[in-house]
Amino acid sequence: MLVCCERQEKEFMPRGGAHFSSEELVRVLSHYDIGVVHKAQAVSAGNRLAPKIAAVLDFDSVRIAPPIADLANAMLQFSIVGGRPNPAQWPDYFDEHKLIEVLTGYREVVELDKNKLDSLLDLMIETMIAEAVLPVAATGFFGNLSGLDFLKMILRKAKWLEANKETLTRAIDS
Repeated sequence: MLVCCERQEKEFMPRGGAHFSSEELVRVLSHYDIGVVHKAQAVSAGNRLAPKIAAVLDFDSVRIAPPIADLANAMLQFSIVGGRPNPAQWPDYFDEHKLIEVLTGYREVVELDKNKLDSLLDLMIETMIAEAVLPVAATGFFGNLSGLDFLKMILRKAKWLEANKETLTRAIDS
C-alpha cells in the first residue's frame, strides 16, 4: 500500500521508478473512464476526513474497471460501521457524513455526471456482495469471521442502503 501525504506532496516514486506529484497521480487515475483501479482512492487535500492524505493506493488486487466503481468502494470502505468483532452485532447503518465527505473530496478533483452519481449506492451494494461472496464460498469464512454472519451483515447493510436511497441520493446530489 502507498499513502501519499502532504509532506510527500511534491513527489514520490512508486516501484516502477516513475516520479509523480500527488496532483499528477490524481489526474492520471481520474482521467480515463476505464482505468487500473482497486482501492486507488484519491482523497482531496481539502477533505475533512483526512486533511493530510492526498491519495491512498492499495495494490493487493489491481484490475481494469471504471473508476466510478472504485469511488463506490472508497465510499463503502470509509463509511461502513462495524466496531465489534462479530459482524452479527454490527449496526445496519453507514456513517452518512463520511460517505458524503469521501464523495465531496473526490468531486473536488473529478466532475461526475448525474448518471454516475445515481449509480453510486447500487455500486456500493454490488461491491459489498462481490467482496464477500468468493471468500465465503471458498472457505466458509471472511478472513477469520463467520461467513454466514458476515453475509447476513451484508444483507442488512444492503437493505439499509436501499431503504435510505432517497435520502442519501439527495445528499449526494447536493
